[in-house]
Amino acid sequence: MERYAQVVFGLPLKETFDYAVSDSLWNELEVGKRVYVPFRNSYRVGYCVGKSKKSKSTYTKEIISVLDREIIFSEKFLSFLKKLSERYFACWGEMVELAIPPYLRKPKETPLKEEKIYAVKDLEIDFSPITREIIEKIENKENDKFLIFEDYFQNKRFNLYY
Repeated sequence: MERYAQVVFGLPLKETFDYAVSDSLWNELEVGKRVYVPFRNSYRVGYCVGKSKKSKSTYTKEIISVLDREIIFSEKFLSFLKKLSERYFACWGEMVELAIPPYLRKPKETPLKEEKIYAVKDLEIDFSPITREIIEKIENKENDKFLIFEDYFQNKRFNLYY
């Protein structure tokens, strides 16, 4: 059975591109994950924005790999980025790429740094009120998933987003 993914790139291209998805990758692939695909004469990181059983193209290339274990963008956030790109006459893929940190734009698996987990009480950092609120929500397990970006440009500070 033929299965396809709609992929956008951080390039000034308005359309989405259809890529064939192998049976082994179909269950792993979800909307909002990064994929590594052949594009023209090279390979690029793309962003899966849809899945379907039909393609608008007669010839499609196949996805090489899915780079993420967890979804990076929710469908709601992707929809917001699409509306934002239409509003400001930008390309959807460029908006998606601007919404992630630069190290996720490279074709590497999402790094999971479990060895750098500290208890909040062990950190000697003066947290802002919003950061304290986020930490309390994490500790109370109010949300299932959080995305944490470390800020290396400021000494002993980091930003949390949820």
